[in-house]
Amino acid sequence: MTLIMKNKCLFHSILLCLLFALVGGCNSSSKVPQGNMAPGVIAKVNDENLSREQFIKNLGEIKKKFRVDNQEELKPTELIWLKTQTLNLMIRDTLFFQEAKNLGLQVNNEEFEEELLLVKNDYSKESFARLLDVKNIPASDLNSNFKKNILFRKLIEKAVNESIIVTENELLDYYVAHQKDFEKKRQVRALHIMVETEDEALDLHKKLKKKGNKFDDFARRFSLGPESSQGGDMGYFERGQMPEAFDVVFDLKKGRRSQVIKSNYGYHIFKVMDIIDPKKLSFEEARPAIKKIVLEQRQEKAFKSWVSNLKRKADIKINHEALEAIS
Repeated sequence: MTLIMKNKCLFHSILLCLLFALVGGCNSSSKVPQGNMAPGVIAKVNDENLSREQFIKNLGEIKKKFRVDNQEELKPTELIWLKTQTLNLMIRDTLFFQEAKNLGLQVNNEEFEEELLLVKNDYSKESFARLLDVKNIPASDLNSNFKKNILFRKLIEKAVNESIIVTENELLDYYVAHQKDFEKKRQVRALHIMVETEDEALDLHKKLKKKGNKFDDFARRFSLGPESSQGGDMGYFERGQMPEAFDVVFDLKKGRRSQVIKSNYGYHIFKVMDIIDPKKLSFEEARPAIKKIVLEQRQEKAFKSWVSNLKRKADIKINHEALEAIS
């Protein structure tokens, strides 16, 4: 067997394992990957074509999400994983669109404008425009993604969440079984500045040391964070509620600033404004949080079962030759 043939076998083997793990619940008789499709088609979902062109665009977005700047630094297995993630998301979205159509669900202009306004309200006009520019998000893509998210939320609500009910006894049982969870942890209220580059973050950090330069003013002017319009105010949060890189704030005293922190989102500076010491919550105090936890657990379980059923009933074919040729 030649090296080329061995590499192809490796590609197909790894891809098959990932696809069966990610797509899940497949009936092997109808989900055996197919290679007899046109080069411009990457896959078929219930006879609906997924185009190579759209796959390449989505793969680029996935690479940006995982901050892949240099294609040459990617290992073959890492590229396969990214491609499989991309394909799996495309298959999932196609199944969701098909199911929404079957249920007669649509997104009207009023719903779209209301949703967009809610997001824009978290930003100043300048910071929202700057965020789109930095992330290189065209307005058409933004609108399309918003409409998709609204439609999928309506679909999940109707197909999954509507039938789930949580009783008072379930809430009380959860409280009794998770007493330690309601010993409220130390909370911090912090201001936040997020920018795209380390140089910009270091420059802002240096300027904040100068008398008269206020953190909240800088957040409004320069931050790409969703709370920039509120002067960077993130409100109160506990350790573990934010990305792990943000936990540095719990090591700071009230009124102190952090150093520049790097994360997958960009570069960050924090300032601690207030600290609340731990306390234990009564059942009535904890009840809203418990209801949210139990409801989300039930919804997640029902959602996974629903998605698995959608995929099990679907006819999914993969064009391995076209997929392998994409780098």
